[in-house]
Amino acid sequence: DLYSFDGKAGDVVLINATKVSSWPFPASLYVEVFDPMGKSIGKGDAWNVSTVTLRPALSVSGRHSIVVRAEGTVTGTYKLALQKVGG
Repeated sequence: DLYSFDGKAGDVVLINATKVSSWPFPASLYVEVFDPMGKSIGKGDAWNVSTVTLRPALSVSGRHSIVVRAEGTVTGTYKLALQKVGG
């Protein structure tokens, strides 16, 4: 799944992707954040935990992207939260 948000250089954002009860165990949930030029600025996965937490500092202003995906062909439900925490 692809999400986007506008951010300014110097902002720090908090991103949490949490598996909900319907998520099949032990499949991973992967999250990656990209700057407006498509450069990865943070990534993580939740394999043995329920939540992926990323806290990237934005170095470029513009529309950033968040990609959330499951391991392989697994499907499940997750919650995604984005919050500006600095900058």
